[in-house]
Amino acid sequence: MTDTTTLIQRLSDEADLCRNDGATDIAKLLDDAVYEIVRQTNNSMQLNLQIEALRADAERMTTALNKIAERQN
Repeated sequence: MTDTTTLIQRLSDEADLCRNDGATDIAKLLDDAVYEIVRQTNNSMQLNLQIEALRADAERMTTALNKIAERQN
């Protein structure tokens, strides 16, 4: 389990305990925090995938440009 997953689980568990004790306002705050952590984590993963794709594109273009340069020499 990652640190983020553990934190999400702990916050969710705490939200459940708060709800059971009638502290719904704190439970809602914890639920909102969990939602935001999950959203930010997903955004980060999507950005990392996009960066990897851009790096691969750049590598292919560099290879193609190097081949063109070699032909011209």
